[in-house]
Amino acid sequence: MRHLILLVMSKDHSYLDETYLSSHIKIASVYDIEPHEEYISSLLEELLHKIKSSDLYTDPILTDISRGLVIDGTHRLYAMRKLGYRYIPVIDFDYLKDDIKLYRWLRVFKNRYDHIFNIINKRHPLQKIGNVENDLNLVNEIEISIIYRGKIYTYQFNRPWVEEFKELDKIISIYEPGFIEDRELEKRINEYPLIICYKKIDKDEVIRNFSKGRRFSYKTTRHIPPFRIFDLNIPLRYLNKFEDAVSYVSKIRIVYVGNRIFYKDRFYEEHVYKGFIK
Repeated sequence: MRHLILLVMSKDHSYLDETYLSSHIKIASVYDIEPHEEYISSLLEELLHKIKSSDLYTDPILTDISRGLVIDGTHRLYAMRKLGYRYIPVIDFDYLKDDIKLYRWLRVFKNRYDHIFNIINKRHPLQKIGNVENDLNLVNEIEISIIYRGKIYTYQFNRPWVEEFKELDKIISIYEPGFIEDRELEKRINEYPLIICYKKIDKDEVIRNFSKGRRFSYKTTRHIPPFRIFDLNIPLRYLNKFEDAVSYVSKIRIVYVGNRIFYKDRFYEEHVYKGFIK
């Protein structure tokens, strides 16, 4: 396995200096790393069309190469594999040591919530275990829980919760749930009559599941790294040979954009950088 370290420059910002960045930005084989979450076919097809039409690879994925783990970027990895390219730019972290924050995405519903609740209850009889006024912390402890009209429910199952949740997700996904981060739950709980929750997870559990060959359902984990880099805009032809990738990325420089900003129609808490050809 060969990796390219790309030296980059930050401007007007001392938090991430060149040494720090250069130790994280690498080129990896698309077959040396694997996702810890599943993908959505429709999203993959959209991304494939975007990459093919632009003939560019833009945004590096987040990885822990030493563990073979894709932290964020499942669809980008599968797209490059499906298109037949061998290499992909990554930002490589030590998942357990680097300052990567881990949160959860919860499924929320404003429409057809009674119907969805009844479907779940029919599949597995639900048991009330509390209410949101007094017992909201239960959703951090119970493997799978359901908030419905101010009350908290759970049910019994006989397999790892990761596998059970994937099956539950298949049922509710046809109703197009929204997603909120677990940090938003308390302040937004009154917006949604039905919320599907799962227990608080940590990085050790992510790695344990990954090492056992299990994958979380799509959009289970929410990772916030120290920084992201966008817009490398590497022509795809450079990503079939390692030497070609080395030649092209050696021309790329990085500029600081900011943190806690909207970029590409999404809000980023982390520090955001973008690439350009000098």
